[in-house]
Amino acid sequence: MEKIKYTILCIDDDEMMLSLVEDYLKQAGYNVLKAGDGETGLVLMKQYKPDCVLLDLRMPGMDGFKVLEKLTGEYISLPVLIMSGSDKIQDVIRAQRKGAWDYITKPMESMELMLQAIEKALERAALIQQNHEYKKYLREKVDEKTEELKRMNESLVREVEIRTTSETELRIAVARAEEANHAKSQFLARMSHEIRTPLNAIIGMTNLALMTDDDEERLDYLITVRESSDHLITLINDILDFSKIEAKKLILELIDIDFHRFLNDVIRAMSVKAGEKSLYLVLDLDTGVPRYLKGDPSRIRQVLINLIGNSLKFTHRGGVTLSVRADKKSGADAEGGLTIYFSVKDTGIGIPKEKFGIIFESFTQSDDTTSRNYGGTGLGLSICRDLVAMMGGSITVESVEGRGSVFSFHIMLKPGKEVSDTTLQTQIDALSIPFRQLNILLAEDNEVNQRLATVVLRKLGHSVDVAKNGIKVLEKVKENRYDIILMDIEMPDMDGIEATKRIRRGDAGPDVMQVPILAMTAHVLDVIKEECLRAGMNEYITKPVKIEELGPLMSVILYNDKNRPK
Repeated sequence: MEKIKYTILCIDDDEMMLSLVEDYLKQAGYNVLKAGDGETGLVLMKQYKPDCVLLDLRMPGMDGFKVLEKLTGEYISLPVLIMSGSDKIQDVIRAQRKGAWDYITKPMESMELMLQAIEKALERAALIQQNHEYKKYLREKVDEKTEELKRMNESLVREVEIRTTSETELRIAVARAEEANHAKSQFLARMSHEIRTPLNAIIGMTNLALMTDDDEERLDYLITVRESSDHLITLINDILDFSKIEAKKLILELIDIDFHRFLNDVIRAMSVKAGEKSLYLVLDLDTGVPRYLKGDPSRIRQVLINLIGNSLKFTHRGGVTLSVRADKKSGADAEGGLTIYFSVKDTGIGIPKEKFGIIFESFTQSDDTTSRNYGGTGLGLSICRDLVAMMGGSITVESVEGRGSVFSFHIMLKPGKEVSDTTLQTQIDALSIPFRQLNILLAEDNEVNQRLATVVLRKLGHSVDVAKNGIKVLEKVKENRYDIILMDIEMPDMDGIEATKRIRRGDAGPDVMQVPILAMTAHVLDVIKEECLRAGMNEYITKPVKIEELGPLMSVILYNDKNRPK
């Protein structure tokens, strides 16, 4: 913690105590303001806005309780620590009820106890501020979506009014518009709940982690924070995918796939979840399915992971079977495509027959209690349906309540070529991870992200320098040799894309023109990724970055750089 940035206001009528506290805090790196009475303290508070207040209770004139009441009433998130000669439990309880963050009894056995209380209070205040900003951000996003839905509804109503001449048809159209608006309103309410659930866990468990001194207990809290963060990212990704599909901005890739290996990777990825519930998860792969096919592996994986994940979620005994076969009757179509059939069969709770027609609709689940009991947004199956349709197929369901369900779909894939040994997965498998110690330049303007990435990379054994903008990046690569640059996109003065262009054209010197650069950004749009690659970046990873993804990706970039023709 950079303590010189923090200012502490001490309010105490004991001049000797004020002097002792001032000397100790200044030596610890804090700025210190002093007030000998409550009235002076309130004046200094308004004038300088200190970060923390140390407050005596027994003072002439306005006592500490009255000062505390005014401070906590006007400055809601201000850390106020009581420093009093009274050890009466009544005073402690009264101070806490009026908003005190901590209670320190004088004379203090050690000034270090006071310092620890101040540091903990400042950390907690910083976390509260971050949580407040994040909640504000979420509220703004919900408001934006609400306004967008309102405009969509108004537009739909106007279109109905223009095109409909029949009063009966007009009533039907308006009713449908209201039904759609109601469904989307329900979706917003559900999304608000779904987002707040992991967010509440993140905030609560983080606070508990800060409050405990037990390392094992803190680790348990932080594991819950990580799991809740992953859940929150999944929700956001579902919303982004749905928005892309609705806006017709989702573009499918067409690359060669080792299809047999791909399917086994999917099963392996989901086997942990199955094992946690003591369920079986098996792959039934027909021998007629070609090993090499061409398609979009990430979107096929997304559909399979969603369907298998749903089956595991709603299955409590038995397990799930993924069956894959090729169409032996029709074979390849006129354009050389091949129809591949998939089915995901489970022994779960099943779905009522009357719900078959709605479970693939946006914002819906088979039952209102499903979201409460099992979670989810009602977008997963809708996204699967649209992705399958984009790949030339369709999806259906068969189910018997209490006996399980079978989700079946088919897609069109083209014959593929044997996958080269230079594919991403092959490269990762070929590398020995962790690799050697690296000298890394981190381009990042956000101080929290700087600290996070630096700590993680150093724990992995690497040395890290930080540049807060593109100008600093160019300066540092001229002075030092780096194995790789982790480049943020949005930075002040000069962004990451411009900095990359200048490095590639030699502005920082010919020796660093080919330094590997990994884009590390919160942007998720394909157009931004394409712009990064055009600028000369080697790869692209989105925030929040996971350690298990960052290490292998850096390995691949360095592997390619090592084997690039010179």
